[in-house]
Amino acid sequence: VQIAAAKFVVAISDYCAERIRAASEVADREKISVVRCAVGDAFIAASTPVDPGTHAITCIGRLTSRKGQLRLLEAAARLKREGVVFTLVLIGDGELRNQIEARIEALDLRDRVEMRGWADEASVTSSMLASRGVIVPSSDEGLPVVIMEALALARPVVASRIAAIPELVREGETGWLVSAEGVDDLADALRALLSASAQHLDELGSCGRALVLQRHDVRIEVDRLEELFRRIPST
Repeated sequence: VQIAAAKFVVAISDYCAERIRAASEVADREKISVVRCAVGDAFIAASTPVDPGTHAITCIGRLTSRKGQLRLLEAAARLKREGVVFTLVLIGDGELRNQIEARIEALDLRDRVEMRGWADEASVTSSMLASRGVIVPSSDEGLPVVIMEALALARPVVASRIAAIPELVREGETGWLVSAEGVDDLADALRALLSASAQHLDELGSCGRALVLQRHDVRIEVDRLEELFRRIPST
């Protein structure tokens, strides 16, 4: 009913647009356009090459079951047992904080995991720039802004193969895609991220940055939205 009554409908990703089209009458599907979320200029301006000496990886998000931090800890514990060197930085807070802290203790990850709680934009940017890549192990997402921000900073991303995430995280091009369940392929992707050369990470990051500049530029997306409003007949 809402789609039928609308002059136009905006989706923020190709995935969302397809979901809306599937729920629409055929006659209303031409109303659906994609106008993507945009990345702030501060992230676009701040990109730097990966530090070849860093072993840090960053995960940013509210500490909830759908964000996947507990599964990430299991993968991290596996890497530690293999002797892989890394520091996992968790940024965010939430209802699972106590459970996550307890799991860090149980898995003997105190020397490998930093929990930083909530952080402002400058701190988030600094942490991502100090990392080899950004991890998004969620089981339920649309297209997280943090992925756009990480790629704008030229950092490759390891993320779950769900919803609209594969529109930006492209296997072998901008990062690694993993299952939203289980630990095996998440651990494999983290191992690949941590063992990759700085040159390879920069190549992935540069590709991701170019994709974000192409698809998530605020000026381009505002122009698209304005054009949709201009098409509405005056009354």
